[in-house]
Amino acid sequence: MFFRLPHRVGGIFVILLKKAQALNRKIERNLISKWEQVTGYKFQRKEYCVNLFYAGAHGPSFNNLSLDKNTAFYNIDEGNMLDMISHELGIHVLRPHLGPLELQFEREIPRITDNPRIYGHVSYMASESLAAFYNRKVLGRNALDVASSNDYQRFFAIYNRLYQDKLDPVKMYELGVKEYIREYTAL
Repeated sequence: MFFRLPHRVGGIFVILLKKAQALNRKIERNLISKWEQVTGYKFQRKEYCVNLFYAGAHGPSFNNLSLDKNTAFYNIDEGNMLDMISHELGIHVLRPHLGPLELQFEREIPRITDNPRIYGHVSYMASESLAAFYNRKVLGRNALDVASSNDYQRFFAIYNRLYQDKLDPVKMYELGVKEYIREYTAL
């Protein structure tokens, strides 16, 4: 079960329960094993769940609570919600392996731009883009989890080239960050 709610009944909980049940019926089957197959990494928890919340339509959504749990605003477009669940699961599969290198790059690489359309923290942009890249492989199609602020199109081109060399995700991430910086500073 991917979506879970408190065990109270009535009011908003009925709305959230119906939404969770509908999403559970539509979630991609065998999602964890698909991520494991595509990345070569094992998911390090027994199950994955998303806690839906009602308040906060304009606040952050898909916040990591732990390696097996996210929160999400309940009333997001269903297609986007399902794609983001897969994306976030991928983050949780990748994070134990990428984490040390992400932190290293976060410390070593300064923010590369003041452009408000690009986030600028390369380590974060690269890991989010890597998860979005693999999400396409897992789902077998383009997904709705691409954030333009992460300069995904540039990262996608880089990761697509590196993927041809059959590198593991950590090596793709490392080389992807270095290539991105080379390309970005050459502009």
